[in-house]
Amino acid sequence: MWEQLARPPPGPQPTPRDRLTVPSRFAGDMDATRLPRGRQGEVAQLRAHVSIAHKMKKMRQRLEKIKEEAKLDIFNFKADCCSLNENVNSRATFSSTSEDIVGRAMEKETIVSMLTAYSTEEILTVSIYGFGGLGKTTLARLAFNDENVGRVFDYQAWVYVSMKFDLKKIGESILSEIGVGNCGHANLQEVTRHLQRVLAGKKFLVVLDDLWEENGFQLLDLKAMLNGGAKGSKIIVTTRSEKIASLMHPCMPYKMDVLSDEDCWILFKRRAFVPGRNDPRIEGIGRDIVKKCNGVPLSVQALGFTLRFKEGMAAWEAVRDSEIWEIENQIIMPSLKLSYFMMPCHLRLCFAYCAVFSKGAIIDRDMLIQQWIALGLIQPASGSLIPEKLGEEYVHELVSMSFLQTLMISSSVANHHMKAARVFQMHDLVYDLARCVANEEFLFMDAKRSGTPSVGRDDYRYTVLMNYNEMPMNSKSVLGKARSLHFRDCKGLQISGRSLSMTLSKFLRVLDISGCSILELPSQLNQMKQLHYLDASGMESQTKYESFTGLKCLSALNLSASYFQELPVQIGTLHKLHYLNLHGCSRLMLIPEAICKLMDLVHLDLSQCINLRVLPQSFGKLHNLLFLDMSGCLNLVSLPESFCDLCCLEHLNLSSCHDLRELPLSLGNLQQLIILDMSNCHKIRSLPISLCSLLHLEDLNLSSCYELQELPEDFGKVHGLRILDLSDCHRLQTLPGSFTDLINLEKLILCDCWELRKLPESFGNLQKIQILDLSCCSQLVALPESLTKITNLEHLNLSCCFSLEMMPGYYGCLKKLKVLNISYCFNIYIPEGISNLCDLKSLLAVGLDNYSCSNQEDCNCVSSLTQMPEIDLSEKDSLDNYEILKHKKLNLVGIGNVQNIDEVEKFALHLHQQLNTLRLGIDYLNIDEVANIVPYGIALEKLIPPRTLEYFELFGYIGSIFPEWMLNLATVLPNLVHLRLILATCDHLPPLGQLPKLQSLVIKHLPNVKDVGEVFSGDSRPFLKLRHLNISNMPNLGRWLTTISTSDEEERVCVFPNLHHLKVSQCPKLRFEPSIPECFLLEIDDCDEILLGQPETPSQPHSMPTKIKIDSCELSSLGGHQLQLFTSFDSLKFLSIATCEGLSSWGESIGALASLEVLELSLCDIPMFLERVTSLRTLSISMCHIPCDFTQHLLQLSFLKELNMTSCAAAFELPNETTRAILALIPEINLFHVGCIRCIKQKNGILYTCETVPTGQEPSGGAKTVKSHTPLRIKRPIKVPRLRLRHHKRASITITYVGAYTRSKNKAPSSRQRRRHGGNFEREVSMADWIDLIRMQKNSFHFHSSMAVRQGFSRMSLSLF
Repeated sequence: MWEQLARPPPGPQPTPRDRLTVPSRFAGDMDATRLPRGRQGEVAQLRAHVSIAHKMKKMRQRLEKIKEEAKLDIFNFKADCCSLNENVNSRATFSSTSEDIVGRAMEKETIVSMLTAYSTEEILTVSIYGFGGLGKTTLARLAFNDENVGRVFDYQAWVYVSMKFDLKKIGESILSEIGVGNCGHANLQEVTRHLQRVLAGKKFLVVLDDLWEENGFQLLDLKAMLNGGAKGSKIIVTTRSEKIASLMHPCMPYKMDVLSDEDCWILFKRRAFVPGRNDPRIEGIGRDIVKKCNGVPLSVQALGFTLRFKEGMAAWEAVRDSEIWEIENQIIMPSLKLSYFMMPCHLRLCFAYCAVFSKGAIIDRDMLIQQWIALGLIQPASGSLIPEKLGEEYVHELVSMSFLQTLMISSSVANHHMKAARVFQMHDLVYDLARCVANEEFLFMDAKRSGTPSVGRDDYRYTVLMNYNEMPMNSKSVLGKARSLHFRDCKGLQISGRSLSMTLSKFLRVLDISGCSILELPSQLNQMKQLHYLDASGMESQTKYESFTGLKCLSALNLSASYFQELPVQIGTLHKLHYLNLHGCSRLMLIPEAICKLMDLVHLDLSQCINLRVLPQSFGKLHNLLFLDMSGCLNLVSLPESFCDLCCLEHLNLSSCHDLRELPLSLGNLQQLIILDMSNCHKIRSLPISLCSLLHLEDLNLSSCYELQELPEDFGKVHGLRILDLSDCHRLQTLPGSFTDLINLEKLILCDCWELRKLPESFGNLQKIQILDLSCCSQLVALPESLTKITNLEHLNLSCCFSLEMMPGYYGCLKKLKVLNISYCFNIYIPEGISNLCDLKSLLAVGLDNYSCSNQEDCNCVSSLTQMPEIDLSEKDSLDNYEILKHKKLNLVGIGNVQNIDEVEKFALHLHQQLNTLRLGIDYLNIDEVANIVPYGIALEKLIPPRTLEYFELFGYIGSIFPEWMLNLATVLPNLVHLRLILATCDHLPPLGQLPKLQSLVIKHLPNVKDVGEVFSGDSRPFLKLRHLNISNMPNLGRWLTTISTSDEEERVCVFPNLHHLKVSQCPKLRFEPSIPECFLLEIDDCDEILLGQPETPSQPHSMPTKIKIDSCELSSLGGHQLQLFTSFDSLKFLSIATCEGLSSWGESIGALASLEVLELSLCDIPMFLERVTSLRTLSISMCHIPCDFTQHLLQLSFLKELNMTSCAAAFELPNETTRAILALIPEINLFHVGCIRCIKQKNGILYTCETVPTGQEPSGGAKTVKSHTPLRIKRPIKVPRLRLRHHKRASITITYVGAYTRSKNKAPSSRQRRRHGGNFEREVSMADWIDLIRMQKNSFHFHSSMAVRQGFSRMSLSLF
């Protein structure tokens, strides 16, 4: 009876500090069992009075304690009295997730050098040790993420170990990190076997963070588990114990030291001082506080951010003079305690709750916030932010104080916004602080530890059970009043039916059973009326319909990675649900309409629900939804019409919805949208016009939308856009005119937009752009002049823009430009004004062997940026020059003259991991001196390049086979981007197809190679990244396979699936089988068999190439049906033919070039029936014989807009009716030295210049010769040798040779060269002889040069070989 009378009312109960304990002297008198029934009421009243008195006494004691603490001025009652929303918002303005790294540059370089250095040991361990808070993990992370380190290893894995050392879990974590995943291993032996099988022959780097295990045998077992990798594999260990560091490797421990006071001050000042705070008195106090932090970065950062919002000297002095600094033998750092005490009250409660997670555990931001909400730790004031938003501000503030640390995320999946950083960890010292301040409220019960705290109390609010295979016997008494219950690592504990009946608590608000084996949800959940948060992820069976009916207060439900096929209809009864996580429910096919009744739903995660096809029709009723993730819903076909009624949606992720074909037309109704990710939506062809109404959109990701053809015309109205990713939008041709209205754009990615032809002229209006990536835009012809107005531009990538011909004239205004990449932009010059770019650190111009500069200053600047130091391996003094080894680029010569192989081995090229560019040149001495020389094959075998290499050139190798390491380039040089093989005598090519990052491949002068087959390509899916292929001077090369077989014998895979530029020259026997590789730009020079050897009727029309250049080929055999080779390229728009015979044999078949828009002819016949090419818009002719009826053909080209003719023999008469008709028909005309015409210039239909040759100077002897009043001036680079002319009887053109100011091979022209090539000499030759001369020179030269032909206003470019 007494127990019933004394039972407390329902609801939250008082804590132990508030609860009354009856004094022992009254215990006997107040025993209800000894009193008559009539006096029991009196006793009850007396007990109540005593209870109230003691409660008041306890409360007074607590108030006194608060009063004492208030003397420290660290609680700031005034601030805490304001609304929580105002308090957090005022502080969150300065929150940041970026990690300040100060004073650790040398340490980082030391660790990186240890990791990249060559090692003969199977596994080398680098141990970083020191006391907590010094930044051991930060230093390891810096080294782990270093780009040079990343190139060295095949696999990288990061494992947090902490105090609990479990080999099985470590092994499984490594497998998960390298992408293998957990295969359900039963024991350690299976994990070890699997791990060793995966790591076999691979070079790996594993970080074991926060290792505490001191058992030497356990550490030996750890090393044994990782055996089997390639030599040079490394392990990084971070630990507080010098003993552990020595046990892992006695010779390689690295002790972390404290930061200097000056470095600490720099770090503190960044955090503590807001703009405008320049009070020298406060700065002096700040320096005193920094000194008390004793060089510990964690303490400096935490205190710095906390003091950022403290105004006045008194507050700063209170921190400096606090007694906490004086307490000795503290487990928790005083600075962290001070930071904690200075937190607002609400933030302290939220931080303390983080102790429920295990040390080093990954903390999901959204799940943490939902648990805070469920426990009432977030209670926004009326009219303020919703709890989820306020929780985000709390997280941001804890991150800024370094109490939470953003987890390292792979760049391939990391979003640009801090809002997307959704996972965190706690530093172990911070975790210790959380455990300390929450000690009285928390109960941790570990079945594997004998030191589990006493469970005599029954008033713990937060309970964590670990490693239990069955429920503890005293669970009812211990857990009966818990508000939060978490199961960790209890996979042996199966949950089904009534398995939790003994632990249910009517006060329970948070229940996490994800650590158990969940067969089904227990029916007893319906009794938990106060439950707000339920984590049942990984459930193995279908959810029962009645599971949710009683959970009327449930606000957060996590069912991720579960195996059910449909959600129960009863989920619609959870009217208070805010958060629903169904991530990875791979079998989920149907979502009931009842989910649309969840009117308070804010967060919905449907990512990786691969079998989900449709959403409920009334999905738009979820009006409060802020976050929706549907990434990886591979079979999702469409979105319902009501989808755009989600008026509050801010974050929408539709990435990798491969079957999604269109977006709703009313997408613009999502007015609050901030982030929209549609990457890898392969079938999206267009975007709705209403998208332009998303005024708050900041981040738009459309990468790999392969079918996207255009952006809406009013796209520029999205003024808030900061980040736009359009990479791999292969069909995107133009950007709308309004695009330049995106005035807030900071990052624009347009790489691999294969059909993009131009940028808007007013592109310079995008003043805030910092990163612009246009790489591999193969059809981009020109950059707008206004580009140089983007003064904030820091990174400009133009690599592999093969068609780029025009760039802005002056780049000196781009003062902030740091990186400029113009690799393989063959048709452009070095930008003028580059010497004025004081911040330019990197100029990448790979493939541009000969470059021109406008002035000496620019030449000097380019030389300094592209210089490649040279080491002669045959000279010992050169090998001992260690300073030169610090460079990232290196030119090694004299390999053929090495006389001491020991010196080459000592050089140890593979150790120089800083290298990213290497040129190996093999030259040879006189035959009489060969006796003492080491065979070149042996020398080259010892010169294994470092794995960090991105650019590699091998020149002059005359061995019969390549060295062994070159036969395994995919393993030896996995980071290789550019490869050049020049002048080698091997009879086969090394297997290159599996180089994962190779973008450019140049193969020249390999006379003994006769066949290239499947070995060259390697396994399936070769050359995925290759964009540029140059094959030159291989006279005996016959067959080249362009497809290879796969495991399915009926299917063959293209060898070059993504090729943009194919150039083949002087390979007379070469034929591609079964067909020429698809590419955008195809160049063929002196390779007749390529054209003759192709099948008469291609299997199917090709969408590529769009541009073809043919030089020095025999075309007479291509008449008739063989022209089908060209007509099969249904997108061919540009055709250039130079120095080719037989073009007239094409006859009427030339009309089949239905899509041709530009035709360039040089040194060849004018094809008959040219008027049949009705699509022609531009016609350019140089140095050709013009037939008499040519003008009549021109009049029939109704779409022709531009006509250019230079130095042609023709019988034009001026004025006549035909000429007037041509001038009236074609808007733009440029004629220079065509027959009797000296110059005609017409633009937009307006004639500007018309000059003819005086009558007395007209040529005699027909139209084959042209007599010029002004000599024909030929300007050519230094590289072209002196042109020798035969003497001809007929002479009508005066030719003057003038040397050119150019740059070649990074060297300025010498005075001797200028004297030799700068002299002028003249000859007069006939036009026919001139054409013969050019053809003769082209056939005699074995290298590429250029020659400019000038006369009067004319200019023409020729290619000489």
